[in-house]
Amino acid sequence: PNLYEFKYDSIVNITKNNQPKIPIGRVGLPLALSFYEQLPFWHTLFTELGFETVVSDESSRDMYYLGQHTIPSDTVCYPAKLTHGHIEDLLNKGVDFIFYPCMSYNIDEGESDNHFNCPVVAYYPELLLANNPRLNSENFLHPYMDLNVRKNVIKVLSQSLKKYNIKGKIPAAVDKAFAAMEKFRAETASKAQEIIRPA
Repeated sequence: PNLYEFKYDSIVNITKNNQPKIPIGRVGLPLALSFYEQLPFWHTLFTELGFETVVSDESSRDMYYLGQHTIPSDTVCYPAKLTHGHIEDLLNKGVDFIFYPCMSYNIDEGESDNHFNCPVVAYYPELLLANNPRLNSENFLHPYMDLNVRKNVIKVLSQSLKKYNIKGKIPAAVDKAFAAMEKFRAETASKAQEIIRPA
């Protein structure tokens, strides 16, 4: 049994379900860096708000080459370099906008002294915007937010998505998104216990 395959398949399957029949827009979500763990949250949030979610393809050597021309430094880690390809992939899929928030903090799981994101993970959207001429303030939304503070999430989303006139739907969508993320984490933990349980 391979827990990583289980997690990947679960994430991909989540995005294939519950898409709105008549979406108000198409939002691109890069399957890279923090989005691996948080995709159940973002997919649920945006579909509850009426958007079709479009996820970039699986990471590969071709994906790396797709975005290589926008990588400013070879010193950054390979997962970050791959993100450039995921952005190009989403742009090529013709999404209305890509949503990629800057987040200083990861989800606080209560098991360590702090829950800071690595600086690359936290602020990479800023670098992507600065180094890809195809990105602009209309097709690349990268607000600063903290997923640990529900009020902050609602406020930032209301500001970022104001042109869609969906402010009243955001609180309920955020609650469903948190529930979806918890469900995904619980299912992953249960599968891990199943794998290591003595026969």
